[in-house]
Amino acid sequence: VIEADRVLAMKILSTLVAGTAALSVPTATPRPTADVGVIGAGPAGLVLAHVLRERGHSVRIFERRDSFRPVGAAVFMHPFALNSLRAVSPTLEKQLLDVCTTIHTLSFTTLAE
Repeated sequence: VIEADRVLAMKILSTLVAGTAALSVPTATPRPTADVGVIGAGPAGLVLAHVLRERGHSVRIFERRDSFRPVGAAVFMHPFALNSLRAVSPTLEKQLLDVCTTIHTLSFTTLAE
């Protein structure tokens, strides 16, 4: 894609320099899409599936569990993980932040031996 863009830019530039009256810029070619299988419906698999679908791919998620139910455990997203999620999909990051409880302070205590 980068090489094609460079060739197109050179073609446009040479046309302008030559003083040609009409300049036609070809339309962008559509991105190829693929059928993708994602193994696992954990956080990483779901983010990957979401981003691939956003980009026009057909996605099917394969998960060994037949249903999901609350287990009483929290999911902690480290700030670096949220930064990565934002870089991958700002929309998905916003949706996650809209439904989560933000932790502002963490305290750690060690037990004496």
